[in-house]
Formats: sequence, structure tokens, C-alpha cells
Amino acid sequence: MAPTTRTAERLDRKTALVQAAYRAIAAEGFEGLRTRDVADEAGVNVATLHYYFPTKEQLIRGVVEYTMGRFRSTLESRAASSDQLRSHLHAVRRLIKNEPQLGIVMGELALRSARDPAIARIMEEANGAWHRTLRALLKRAAREGSVHPELEERWLGVNRSRPSN
Repeated sequence: MAPTTRTAERLDRKTALVQAAYRAIAAEGFEGLRTRDVADEAGVNVATLHYYFPTKEQLIRGVVEYTMGRFRSTLESRAASSDQLRSHLHAVRRLIKNEPQLGIVMGELALRSARDPAIARIMEEANGAWHRTLRALLKRAAREGSVHPELEERWLGVNRSRPSN
């Protein structure tokens, strides 16, 4: 088998495992997440799951990255800052409406992060990246004059717990 074919198969397996875990969290909640069930749904054995994700924390990191990727997919890179910001926020709203499991999974992970420092770190990293993106869009839109400068300040004030860079 060619190396690129093996790489593609590995990526497919890893993606299948992450998506199976995502669906399990959406259906059963975080407490219902069982690696055996995830492996079964992805069509692999538990040893294969552990090859790709040696710990449950790493599997959760994969789920968070997949989930945040869904949010990133709504960003339009060619639009003006204010249009990009507006478009992104509308697209996020549509995404959550059209994919209710997205909100469920994020809610489950947020609840778990309140009790689990490892999950809290993963969520802080992911949320921090998204907040930095929104902050950059707001700053550019304020500089262009397409949003009121106070909007950026107020948003930053509400989100003080996030790093400012």
C-alpha cells in the first residue's frame, strides 16, 4: 500500500473515531462516553482507538478540535471585517440551529470542564483561539469605522477572563 494511501486511511480512522465520540457525547452526555462504544461505532477495535487516542483526554481534545472546526468553517476570509464579523456570527447562529448536537456537545464539555481541570485546559485553549479571532475581527471593524469602537471595548470588558493578545 502506498504511503499516501496509508496516511489517508489513518486520517479517515481518526476522523471516524472523533465523529463517533462527538455523536456519543451528543446522544449520551459526557458521562455516557464509552471508548468501547466509540470504537464499535467507528468500526474498529478498542486497541485501534487507543493507538490513535492513548487517553480519553486526547479523544476529547479531538472532539473539541472537530467542534471548533465547525465554528471556524463559518469564517469568510475574503469579506471586509465588518461583513466578515456579521457573516460569521449569523453563520454560527445558523450552524447551532441546524446542528443542535453542536450546542449539546459544547454544553456537555463546558459542564465537564467545571469539574475536570484537564478538560478545562482543552476548552480554554479552544475558546481562547475563537475569542482571539472575534477580537481581531472587532478591532479591524472598529478601525475601519464599520462598528462603534465602544463595541470592541464592551466586548473585551465582558470577556476579561480571556487573554488580550
